[in-house]
Amino acid sequence: MTPRFLPLQRFEAVLREAVAEGATDVHFEPRERSLAIRWRIDGRMVARGEIEERHRDSFIQAAKLAGRMDIAERRLPQDGRGILGGTRPCSLRFSCLPAVNGESIVVRLLADEARIRPWHELDLSPAVRASLGRLLAAPHGLIFVTGPTGSGKTTLLHSLLADLPGRRLDAVKIITLEEPVELRNPRCLLQIEVDERIGRGFAELLRSVLRHDPDVLLVGETRDRATADITLRAALAGRLCLSTLHTNSALGAVPRLAEMGLDPSLLASALRAVVAQRLVRRPCPECCQPHPRSEYWRRQAPEAIGATAAFVTAQIGTGCTRCHGRGFQGRVAILEVVPCAGLEGRIARRAPLSELEQAARDSGFPSLFEDGIRAAARGFTTMEEVCAVTDPAGMSARGAD
Repeated sequence: MTPRFLPLQRFEAVLREAVAEGATDVHFEPRERSLAIRWRIDGRMVARGEIEERHRDSFIQAAKLAGRMDIAERRLPQDGRGILGGTRPCSLRFSCLPAVNGESIVVRLLADEARIRPWHELDLSPAVRASLGRLLAAPHGLIFVTGPTGSGKTTLLHSLLADLPGRRLDAVKIITLEEPVELRNPRCLLQIEVDERIGRGFAELLRSVLRHDPDVLLVGETRDRATADITLRAALAGRLCLSTLHTNSALGAVPRLAEMGLDPSLLASALRAVVAQRLVRRPCPECCQPHPRSEYWRRQAPEAIGATAAFVTAQIGTGCTRCHGRGFQGRVAILEVVPCAGLEGRIARRAPLSELEQAARDSGFPSLFEDGIRAAARGFTTMEEVCAVTDPAGMSARGAD
């Protein structure tokens, strides 16, 4: 006897299996005769089976009910939220999008047990840790973190805030604007969720937030001139302002902000630093092997990594139970931190990006690629991963939105 297909139970089972394997997103994608299931694990898509055509509609309806969406609306995109209970509870963010073969649903898995790690607990290079420490000591100014969607920009900013000394934390007021609030910061923060659908955009909320007299302000994303202008003026008024931008490189934030219409001279006065970040996969510690080209990579940056570098490579498809044969488990950040001290004159006269980047290199700031080499030399990632997300010439990273 064929078991009865129970859509809601099947949907929850898929989510629980995804949580158990460390997925961050579950994608239900309509095909011509099925509904494909794929997970995003460590930034990569992994196929995990399919739902037969005859069960597709009932399965999608069950998913929409779980996300508190309108099951009768099939023409327009919808967003939703839900909870996955159990021993490892998760908050769920739903996005439903009409497509040619039916509706597509993506579920973001936000583990309630996840915590914000202070940046000094992250596996960052000593040079990056020192640079971030100097930024945290600044009483005011503007700091941008750049990178593509999903590169951990907002998480890094929360880690910076989480590492503020207790004495300083008690003496300041910190407000964050985020869309959405995915991680609750346990320290003394006032976290506010942006909702464009009801007119609670970044720019609109910023005007009200400034009347609450914050000392430190985290703006989840700078998307338009109004948001950029208010944030800039808040920094000029003596506040420490942190935000993110989608640019290809750290210093690419400067021309992007100028294109938004910011006054270059005011930007030069307020901008303290720009940071580029990418996430690269960690090789599985159980099945990784020494890199066959370790000597070659040691020669690329001998002064930075030394002769004891432990380059490794991932063994994909070996059947290791710890990484489920993927060869990787988890991700680590590589960063490029560029303080803007000394660049003020170039920023004020709108110098081309190439000139800004050359000045930064002349000052000796490590590039993303160089920080990637350091991470790989410590066995935290592989050189293949580093080369996939950076420009080996050290100029800028590829693939940003």
